[in-house]
This record gives sequence, structure tokens and C-alpha cells, in this order.
Amino acid sequence: MNDIHSTGDKNGKAGSFWARLSPLYKKRLLQGIAAYLVLMLCLSAWIYHHAPATREAWDARIPQAIIALPQTGEDIAGNQDPQTTPAQDTGAVTLPAGKTANIALILTDAGLSEAATLNAMQKLPAPVALAFSPYAPRLQALMEQAKGNGRQTILLLPMEPLSYPKDDPGPRALLLRKSDAENSASLHWLLSLGKPDAVMNFMGSRFLGDESGMMKLMEQLKRRSLPFFENPAMAGLQSAATFAHDAGVGYLSADVQIDTVPVPSDIRQQLYQLEKAAESKGYALGVAAPYPASLEIISEWAEGLARRGFTLTTPTEILKTAAANPRTP
Repeated sequence: MNDIHSTGDKNGKAGSFWARLSPLYKKRLLQGIAAYLVLMLCLSAWIYHHAPATREAWDARIPQAIIALPQTGEDIAGNQDPQTTPAQDTGAVTLPAGKTANIALILTDAGLSEAATLNAMQKLPAPVALAFSPYAPRLQALMEQAKGNGRQTILLLPMEPLSYPKDDPGPRALLLRKSDAENSASLHWLLSLGKPDAVMNFMGSRFLGDESGMMKLMEQLKRRSLPFFENPAMAGLQSAATFAHDAGVGYLSADVQIDTVPVPSDIRQQLYQLEKAAESKGYALGVAAPYPASLEIISEWAEGLARRGFTLTTPTEILKTAAANPRTP
């Protein structure tokens, strides 16, 4: 009997608790529960539709967690046999007999991960240049090793982006809010690192458009006979071309960022666009990051370039070709 009365008391208390709530509170509580259920339903639907692409992007970023398989006919065009698929359907360009074109690649962010940098030296053909971060822990040793590997080395110059300080290029960056003396000291420190064959911007969408800051930079590059490669993917719409021309500094802007979306299908498509640019102008410059997927696909792609009429060469050779064949605006 005591147990029965005890249970009845609990139920009564629960009932009285709900009864004591005001109608407005009950309404808001029920609305909150309903909103939560709707949110969970929408989230479940989003995950269902986007999970494959999200997983593929994650896999492309995880070092040593990707097994790069050779591109098959199914990868290229459904169930077609790659031996019978026309060249234009495989995402590859074959130049007409007698026509040639030069392609160069720069791998950025070298040195930040020593393992990734050494992996790139092992996997990629020697003409692929390495662009080193000035913040790399063993910068000079790795630059010397890259040179011993037969590669050109490029130093990344961190510059102020439009999104600064949300996106911070680091403590030694060239910033418009710094004094001329501070930027001069940063630039002197940056250019004293190793002995690069060229420099390239890291970020810089704001700084690259500043005439005063850029002309001071170009004067220093001119003294050191260092060309400037611009990565438009990092810099937005600004361009250093005019400043480089006025200072007499060698300049070339990259045509394609290979792995903005580091997924195998997108990387192959961007390499195809790089080939199209080279086919059109006779030369093209691409930029890539040291993602495992990028290294595997670029290595595979480079093996077939020569038989399709392309020559993989160094960035400075592309610069000479571009200077001899200036682009029309």
C-alpha cells in the first residue's frame, strides 16, 4: 500500500508541476521542442546529401591516409574503356604534331611539414619548384636539400590581405600599417633567408595594390636579380605586374591553382585547364599545395606530358618564354 501511495504521490506531483506552468510557458516550451526536432531533421538531410563530398575532401587532406589508384575508365567517363576513349574526354590535351608548349609548376608551403616536403621531393619531377614558407622550422637546410635535388627554390613573402587581421600572414609580414622602417626590416629579414631563385606572394590582396610598398619591394628584388611570381589565388584581384614592369623586375602570374578543392576529380580538371592555357599561349604556370592527393596526381600526370607534346620545365624558364612572347591584355 505504501508503494502504491508513493507512486501515486509522484504522479500527482508531476501532474501538478505541468499544471502549475503558465499557458505561455507551455507554448514556448513546446515551440522549442518542435524547433529542435525540425533542426535535427534539416541537419540529417544536409549530412545525407553532403557526406560523400565531405568525406572525399577530408580524405584528400589526411597525410598518408590515401591510396592513390591509377585513373581508370570509370573515373574518366562512366564505364568507358580508357583505351578507346577520345583524348578530349579524358581531361588531357594532345598537341598537334610539330607543336610544343611549356608548363611549370610551383608547390607552395614547402618546409612547414618536413615530411610532406621530403615526400614532394621524392614523388615530383625535378622541374617542379618548391616555394618555401619563411616560417619553416628548418628552412635553410630544406632549401639546400631541394637544390641538391635539382629543384628551383622560391621564397614566399607574407603580405597583408584585405581580411587582415582575421587572416594573419604572420609576424614578419609586410603590412601597410607598419612604418617604412618596420617593413624594411621585415623585408631584409625575409630576403636574407637562404638563396632562393625567385619570390612569390603569400596572401597580399591589400599590400599588392599599394604603390609605395610594392615599389620598395621591387627595388630590393631588382638589386638581388630576383623575379616575382604572383599567386592570384592568394591575392585576389590585385596584381603586381605594373610595379614589376616599372622596376624592371621579372614577373609572371600563375594561370591555375591546381588544388583549390583538393579532391582528385577537381585536381585533374584543373590540370586539364593548365594544359589548355599552355596550348593557347605556348606556356603556362600552375600552383599547387603539398596535399597527398595533389602529389600523387601530379606525379601521375607529369609522366604523360612529353608524349602529348608538352615540356615540364622550371618557373624561371617559363618566365623567359613569357618575356619573349608577351601576353596581350
